[in-house]
Parts: sequence; structure tokens; C-alpha cells
Amino acid sequence: MLTNSIFILLFTGIFTFFAPQKRTTSVWTYLLALAFIYAIMALTGQAVPSDISIIWTAMPDFSISINLNPIRAAKIAALGVMVISILSFYYNLLASDDYNTNNLNGLVSINCVLLLIALCSTNYLQLLAAVGMADVMVYSSINRYDSKRQYIYSNFFADFLLLSILAIILGQQGNINIMRLEDYSSSWHHRDYIVIMLLICTFIKSGIALFHTAYQKISPLTSNRINFIIFASTPLMGIIVLNTLHGLLNISQYSYPLLKLFSVITVLWGSLGAIFVSNINRKSAYMGMIFWGLTFSCFGWLLSFSQTRFFTFLIAAFLFNSWLVFVERPSQKLSLWHRICNFQMILTLLVVASYMLSWWQFASSNIVLATIGEGILGVVTATLMAERFNCLSPNNDRLAVKNIFLQALPIITIVILFVYFNHNILLLWPYIIATLTIWLTCFLLNPMRYFGFVCKINFIQNGDMVTTIYSTLFLAPLLVVGRLLRLMVDIVFLERTVISSIKNAIRFLIFIFRRLHANSVLSSTIFTFLGICIIFMAYYQGVSK
Repeated sequence: MLTNSIFILLFTGIFTFFAPQKRTTSVWTYLLALAFIYAIMALTGQAVPSDISIIWTAMPDFSISINLNPIRAAKIAALGVMVISILSFYYNLLASDDYNTNNLNGLVSINCVLLLIALCSTNYLQLLAAVGMADVMVYSSINRYDSKRQYIYSNFFADFLLLSILAIILGQQGNINIMRLEDYSSSWHHRDYIVIMLLICTFIKSGIALFHTAYQKISPLTSNRINFIIFASTPLMGIIVLNTLHGLLNISQYSYPLLKLFSVITVLWGSLGAIFVSNINRKSAYMGMIFWGLTFSCFGWLLSFSQTRFFTFLIAAFLFNSWLVFVERPSQKLSLWHRICNFQMILTLLVVASYMLSWWQFASSNIVLATIGEGILGVVTATLMAERFNCLSPNNDRLAVKNIFLQALPIITIVILFVYFNHNILLLWPYIIATLTIWLTCFLLNPMRYFGFVCKINFIQNGDMVTTIYSTLFLAPLLVVGRLLRLMVDIVFLERTVISSIKNAIRFLIFIFRRLHANSVLSSTIFTFLGICIIFMAYYQGVSK
């Protein structure tokens, strides 16, 4: 039952915050994983779904139903969310340089709960509350100030857009029931405005091109935190929001063209960044852009969005990004054949094959889209692995072998489960072998090495084009206008001050001369005294000369 799973994960996540930090981390991680496994068994073992609903009377004539309804679609997505969370626990345990693993695991658990609540949302307010609280959890998992600031600014703006949509829906229709969006969408006003706000919100959440700066700023974090943030938190929430409110996409003629345009830009931008940027963490962020760009392209070009295939694709992408960090250069003493056939290369082929097969399964209803995506994934992954296999390893051999075998455990497990539940895909073995042969050829030739000079450009390696565009087109004009306004205010202030001072001085002199020229004994005495002073001064001046 989904309700039991949610409460189990919530209490275990909260309890983890009180666990001793930096001690017995493995024990607490295993306990969390067992709680998730029990929650999965409780969810899959429920034969008859039951509705859990809490009625909240927000106003006398307005009540809100908080639902935890484990319908079949929500159950499939819930299983995917739990599996990706368990993988996050595992890689948090492998990250020896992360000193707050227990806190991070607790945040992962609570984030999973909020994702499940968002999946079960039947009204707009429940969805908005889950999104806002999930932002707080991810914000707490970022342990660098600059990354926190960029993340919260972007997502605060996205949450504001969601709140604006809520206000418009409530103001025009009087209720916020998500199930009735398609029924009364024909009578809406500001349709294009609502759809554009929804798309911008999901673009910011998922890190689509021109809105991906927040996820580039998290590159100084550890690799396990980066993969959790990119694949298991806010971007996933953005897809859940878009899938939940997909009925809004039909009320505007601009929704699907915008989805297609930004998905293409995102895939191209992410591919170029993953190939030409040297920093491995930024490569992971750009690989995340490719994944979410391909996912949004499925919203734009496919007739239906399969949650099962999406989460299979998500887990494969998560495994590839995690494996990308662990790849190390084999010994130069080995022959080319032995370097290709070592255990590390076999794991690489398994990860890449599962990644590309999961994409083909996801987008198979559109052959053109599936083929283009396969080509992009093949070229990018082959280039990345060729670069990683040719780079010097920072670890010693013993640690490297240990990490490789630990890394192999989830990869082999996921691949076996993937083949077990999709055994029909083995019938495509000629195409699989041909694809892997082409991939190995691209891996060995590595044609992108001829563009190595691009990697020496500091602007590409250290800069961010979106930040530059923002600073040049938006921030710089605002600063210029601000300086001009300030200068104008200063000029007006100085002008008023000087004119006022001169006016007061003239008024004071006029007052004095009026008093001196008045017909009185005092004025006659003063003028007589001044005349005597002038006579004496003239006399002494003449004597001195």
C-alpha cells in the first residue's frame, strides 16, 4: 500500500538525521535500504488499491482533498522513484569524501516521499506543496553557498510561476481539481500565458537549455550529490509536474512547438558541453541535459508517455553517469585486445548498451526520433569513455579495483533485471551487436580528438554562456539605466541645492541692505562708522605707499 510506504520512508528519513554522523554510516545506509525494500514489497503486494483521503476545509465554501491513491500508474512511478533512491544510497556509501552521508541519505528519503506525494496529487495545491518542500530538501543537500544561491533563485521563480497558475485556475474556475483540467480548459482566458508559465517552470526544474545554470553551478559538489540532484530530485519533479498537468498543453498552440524547440536545443547544447568541457563533474551535468532533453522530446513527438520505460531510461542514465566517474585508465603494458577485453571495458559496454537500449525502448514508437537519439548517445558516450580511458588515474590500483567491483554490483544487477523483464529484446541481438560494433569503432577512433584545441579555450572551460548572455542582454542594460537615473537624480539634487543656497544668500543680503537703508538712528550710526573706517583705511594705505 502506497500510504504505508510513504509513512515508512518518512519516519526512517527523519530518524536518520539523529543517527551519529561520520560513524556507522554503512549500518544506517543498509537500514534505510531495507526500509525502502520493505516499502517496495508493501506497495507491490497490495492486490486491491485503496484510497486514503484527508478532507481539509480551507474556507467555508472551499475544501481540499489530500489524496494518497495508489492507482496503477502511480504504483509504477513509485517503484521507479524508490529504486533510483536506493541507488542514491549506494553511491552515497561509496563516496568516501562525503562527510555527511547520513544527513544526505535522510534528505534522499524525504525527497522520495515528496516525489510520491506529487505523483498521487489530484488537486493543484497538493502538487504545489510537494514541489515547494522538495525544493527545500534539495537546497539542504547542496553544501556550497554559491550553488545554493543559484539553485534557490531559479526554483523560487519556478515555484512563483506555479503559484500564479494556481491563482488563475482558482480565480476563473473556483476549484483546483487536476482531473477536470481538460473538461473546462475550453472556457479559459490567458491560455497561452498559462502554458508558457507551465513550460518555463518545468524547464527551470529540469535544467533545460537556457535554464540550466543552476545545475552547472553544482559542479563543485561530490559526484554522488550531483547525480542525486540531476536524476533523482528537482528535474524529476519537473517531469512529474508536466506529466500531471499535461492536459494544459492542449489549450495552446504554442506548447508542443516550444517543447520540440527547447528539447532539440538542450540535446545539442548538452552534447557539445559533454564532449568539449574538461571537468568531469560538468560533463555529468551536461549528460543530464542530454537525458532531460531527450525526455522532453518524447513529450513533444510521442503520442503517449510510458512511465515504466521512462524510469528504465532514468535508471540507465543514472548508472552511466555514476560509472563515468569510476572509469580509470588501463595499464599501457597490456595489448590493445586485452585493454578492450578487461573487466572495466565489459562493464562499460554493459552500461552503454543498457543506456541505448532503454532509450530505443522508450522512443520506439517514433523511429526517426529513436534513431537520432541513438546516434547522439552513441557518439557522446563513445567520446566520453575514450577520454576517460586515456586519462591518468588519481587512485592507486588497490582502491581502483575495490571501487570497480563495488561499482559492478548495481550495474550487473540492473542489467540482469532489465533483460529478465524485457527478454524479448534479445531477439534484436543482430542489431545490438551491430550497434556495439559501431560504438567500439567510434570509441577506438575517437574522431572528436581532432577538436582538442576547443578544450584550451578558457571561456568554454570556465565560463557559462547563459550567464554571459544574461549579464550582457539583461543585467548590463539595467545597470546602465540605473547609473543614468542615479546621475540624473544627483544632478537634480545638486541643482536644487545650489539654487536654493544662492536664493537664501540673496534673500539674506537683501534683508541686511533693507535694514541698513531704513530711516533710523541705527542705520545712520552704522553708515557713519563705515565711512570713518574707510577714511582710516585709505589714509593708512596712502602712508604705507
